[in-house]
Amino acid sequence: MTSDRKAALRADLAAALQEVLALVADLPPEHWERRTPTADGWTVRDTLSHLVTGEAGNLFIARGIAAGQDLYRPDFDLDRYNRRNIEKHAARTPQELLAELQRVRQETLTFLDSLDEATLLREGRRTTGEWTTVEGVFRRIADHQREHAAEIRAALSGAPAE
Repeated sequence: MTSDRKAALRADLAAALQEVLALVADLPPEHWERRTPTADGWTVRDTLSHLVTGEAGNLFIARGIAAGQDLYRPDFDLDRYNRRNIEKHAARTPQELLAELQRVRQETLTFLDSLDEATLLREGRRTTGEWTTVEGVFRRIADHQREHAAEIRAALSGAPAE
C-alpha cells in the first residue's frame, strides 16, 4: 500500500516533470539551441541535459541518505560538476536526453516505492553539506525541475525567467 506521503511525492514529481515535458514536446530543432537566462548561458538542450544528471545525482543522494551514509564532500564544487556533465553529454540529442530523463524518473519512482515512512524521514547531508531528509531530496527533484522549466519557458518566449 502506498502511503499518503509517497502518493504526494509521486504527484509532485509527476507534475514537475509534466511541466518540463509540455514545454519541450514537439520543439523545433532550432529552439533547442536557444539560450536560457542562466548565468552559465545554457541552451534549452543543455538545461534538459542538466535535468537528467540532476535527477540522477539526487537519486544517488537519496539512496545514500536512506542507507545512512554521510555524503558530504568538502571539496565538492556543484558548479564544476554541472559544467562537466553538460560537456560530457553535449553530443546527445534531445530525444536521447528525453528518453534518459524518463528512464531516470522510473528509477526514482521505483526507489521511492521501496521506502518505508521511517526511511523517508531519515536525515543526512548532501554532497554540498546541506542537511535534508530522503523525502526532502524527492521534493528537491521536483523543485529543481520547476526552476529550470521557468528558464526553458523564458528562453522559448524571449522573456526573463520567473
